[in-house]
Amino acid sequence: MKMETSKEEQGLLGIVMNLISFLRKYFIVLLAFLAIGSFYGIRSHYNQQSSHKVKLVMCTSYIDNDIVAKLVNALQLYVENGDSKGLAIKMQTSPENVSGIGQIFADTTKAKLNAIRIDYSIGDATKIDSVNKGLTTYLNQNEYIHQVIALKTDQRNEIIARNKQRLQLLDSLNKLQNVSVASMQQFTGVTEETRILLAELQKAEYENLAYRNIYIIEENASSIPVRALSSSLLINIIAYLFIGLAISAVFEVMFLYVKREKQKKSSAKA
Repeated sequence: MKMETSKEEQGLLGIVMNLISFLRKYFIVLLAFLAIGSFYGIRSHYNQQSSHKVKLVMCTSYIDNDIVAKLVNALQLYVENGDSKGLAIKMQTSPENVSGIGQIFADTTKAKLNAIRIDYSIGDATKIDSVNKGLTTYLNQNEYIHQVIALKTDQRNEIIARNKQRLQLLDSLNKLQNVSVASMQQFTGVTEETRILLAELQKAEYENLAYRNIYIIEENASSIPVRALSSSLLINIIAYLFIGLAISAVFEVMFLYVKREKQKKSSAKA
């Protein structure tokens, strides 16, 4: 047992000595990568720009939430390609207002009936209102959405006109008995047809106001904190030291391989 323990200790000691020898041999290389990591850590910290995350809840009117999500997510292509001009044309605003958008995404997993959530990030908080306005304009000006909402509006207007006409007729009939439509609900003798017509009329008038276009129901914006200098330094130093170690290890393996091949050739000649 003592001999086995002694061998293990010698093996560990050998590994430690080889590691120390390796670090000494490539000390200058590792020191250079340490300096590079420190430089980029400081640079990345001071080059950081303030960023804001915006969460919107939008009323989608009568449009399927998946369709709205696909239209919004299609804008991400312009963001990824850095095409501020193309994005500005889609949103009918200036390229300066959309140049700071980092990403934009419509989340259908948290969507509810007639509402959907949209997240996007932007550098300048003063541009948030312009981006929000551009999003609603982009969606409402879409030909498909425009046609569906216009069709629904026409249908509701027909219901309103038809029910008002029918209620006027019922009112004329009931005036013969000195009972007006306005006071009919106070009497047990009100007809079931009148109740249905009034309910449909109220619903159509409400929907005409609530679902005429896509619009923002709720908006929340929060600033993303800038990474601390110590954090930037640590991340970059670790990354560049790892690269330095990897490069040094590759050179060491190549050196040992060449050395071994030379020893083989020398042994063969001897």
